[in-house]
Amino acid sequence: MRDKRPVDELSIEELERILAIRKRERRIQQLHRLSREGRRTVPSIPQVEAPPVSLPETPDDFPPEVAPAARQPAPIAGDRGGDAGSGPAGASPLFVEDNTGPRFVSESTSDPGERNGQRSPFMKRVWNRTLILVEALAFFGIIIIGVQMVQALRTLQEESAAVQAEAQAVALSGIPTLTPTPEISLNRIVLPSGHTSPTSSGGAQFNLNEIPANLRPIVQQQLIAPIAMPTPGPESPVRIEIPRLGVDAPVVSGTDWEALKRGVGHQPNSGLPGVTGNMVLSAHNDIYGELFRYLDRLQPGDEIIVHTLTQRYRYVVRDSQIVSPYAVQVMDPTTTPTTTLISCYPYQVDNQRFVVFADLQS
Repeated sequence: MRDKRPVDELSIEELERILAIRKRERRIQQLHRLSREGRRTVPSIPQVEAPPVSLPETPDDFPPEVAPAARQPAPIAGDRGGDAGSGPAGASPLFVEDNTGPRFVSESTSDPGERNGQRSPFMKRVWNRTLILVEALAFFGIIIIGVQMVQALRTLQEESAAVQAEAQAVALSGIPTLTPTPEISLNRIVLPSGHTSPTSSGGAQFNLNEIPANLRPIVQQQLIAPIAMPTPGPESPVRIEIPRLGVDAPVVSGTDWEALKRGVGHQPNSGLPGVTGNMVLSAHNDIYGELFRYLDRLQPGDEIIVHTLTQRYRYVVRDSQIVSPYAVQVMDPTTTPTTTLISCYPYQVDNQRFVVFADLQS
């Protein structure tokens, strides 16, 4: 005869037993359905008859004091998201019930400890050794990867340096070579010893007005940094005598503004005493000693004596001219040993040049 007691008269143990039976019945129905679909084998489960009790239709109808316990499902071992009872391939599940509640186990499990979720000592040893082997392999793998990364980084740096060097070489090859500021050879533009009149407002100084306007900036730079003259050699002129004018003066290398402050200047790259070529000598006529003050008084046949460190050479005046500051052809080389003397002219006006030509006699 079915128990007609109301739910509130049942004990908690009875309610839990009833819920376990209901859950097992639903599980059996699910297994039957899976078996019909070809996915499960229905295990042989002993039938346990529940005491006839009148239960509510849903768990929400339980009284508050027993509802929490009644709502919690009974633990079932091997339950994997509604896929309980599944085991290894070829093994049929076995339904057992003990003090922990009803659960499925695999009949193929020979180790009772394995059935209870525990591993045997042998399996533990195998598992531990497998973990050690995996860790060792991972360690050596990290070392190998690190070495490969270092080598790859070094190779990348070398390739990057090579690419940068090549790019720099390409860039430099595309940059035109800077042309240095050209030096103007004044003897190709104007005759030496030119200057402004000492009686002018600015006094005597290098006469830039004799230089073409487009070349003046370059000449000004050269005046700021005087050109270094070569050291005179044993065959360079070092002294000049002009008996008719009473001149006995030193000869220095160069005919620039600074050189002519120290004496008679010898034009660089012009002839040397006693040899074939035109030896050009220049001096001022109204400043810095007025060495060529009376150069215009020389007549053909007058003597000009030029000394070197070892020799004495005698030249005789052949001709003289008054020319413009731009008559640079008077300094052209000659095919015979000659000398050319140049000074500003007229006295304290200095807008022309007085030039004397002489030939070597002995």
